[in-house]
Amino acid sequence: MTLWFFLNSSFLGYSITLIVGLVAYYLYLRQKIDFKKDAANIILLEIQNAERSLNHVKEALREGRMPRDIFLMQTESWSKYRYLFVRSFDQNEWDTVTLFYDRCHLYDEAVKYNNTFFPKNEEQVRISLQRVVTEYLKEAYETEGEIEREKLLTKAADFINFYLRQSHLLIYDPQKPINDAKIYVENIQNNLSQTSIGQKLKKIAKIK
Repeated sequence: MTLWFFLNSSFLGYSITLIVGLVAYYLYLRQKIDFKKDAANIILLEIQNAERSLNHVKEALREGRMPRDIFLMQTESWSKYRYLFVRSFDQNEWDTVTLFYDRCHLYDEAVKYNNTFFPKNEEQVRISLQRVVTEYLKEAYETEGEIEREKLLTKAADFINFYLRQSHLLIYDPQKPINDAKIYVENIQNNLSQTSIGQKLKKIAKIK
């Protein structure tokens, strides 16, 4: 009786341990699957957002300007999650996604570089305006006669309005960032989400 009870107890303990182990393993697999699902969804959204922005960027660049506030890849998750898709993508697909992210990054860096000229231009316009207006004010102060002084002050006000309307002619607008940006965007695949890569990401993310 004691032996039978011992055997039953051992078997019961082994069964419980096995069940607990199986449940833990199932939860681990479930968590891993959910994690990859979320990663696929994030990457797909990043690609789709970049594709939408790319259309606006190309249109602006054709007009010879670079949008200061449009970036193709505000967040970048491929370098963080790509290890999860080693078995999901073949080598060509893997390289295509990597190249897409790399070129988007290069474009965004060109925008950041181009934006550094804006505060410099703004500062130069302000300095030039202050210098000329100061000369008008100095001359008005040294002028005798209220009428002549009013004429100089009016002339200074007219100059300010004219200068501000024409200040864009004084802005230094380097072409290198724009030329670089044109090269980058022309080599970015703008339908990546519609290829087999997008289909696989949607399948993993369970998006119909």
